Amino acid sequence: MRKMILSCLFAAAFATISQAQHFINSLSAPTAGQAMASAGTDAPDTTPKAPVYNPNARTCLPQFPGGEKSMLTFMDTHLQYPKMAKLNSFEGKVVVRATVAANGTLEKIEVKNPVDPILDAAAIEAVKAMPKWLPALQMGRPVKCNVNIPVNFSLN
Repeated sequence: MRKMILSCLFAAAFATISQAQHFINSLSAPTAGQAMASAGTDAPDTTPKAPVYNPNARTCLPQFPGGEKSMLTFMDTHLQYPKMAKLNSFEGKVVVRATVAANGTLEKIEVKNPVDPILDAAAIEAVKAMPKWLPALQMGRPVKCNVNIPVNFSLN
């Protein structure tokens, strides 16, 4: 009985090893008409190249041309205080949010902190009249970035 069980186990083990060997051989040697799904050494590398971090590359926020003083001068000359707001003594600081695109143009101009609809509209018109900004730089490349532009309305 023992000899019979041992011989069955031996036969089963031999059959399993034989099938495994056949499977391994079929993987390593494709038959005619079959091609292996692997890239050859002459294939071009299509892996996208990630930018290499350069600690010396410039990274900075967007800036009005000429800096903050130039922006204040621009606002003094281009901001129109609405007559209705003057008559009703409306004052306050309207914060306008805009996106400085990679080419420096202002996009998506909207009021972030409203004061009064009349003052909000005047602030948006002044921001729309601004020239192109110097765009934000990330690793030396221009990128779009949001900015908050405070516009002060004061009767003094």
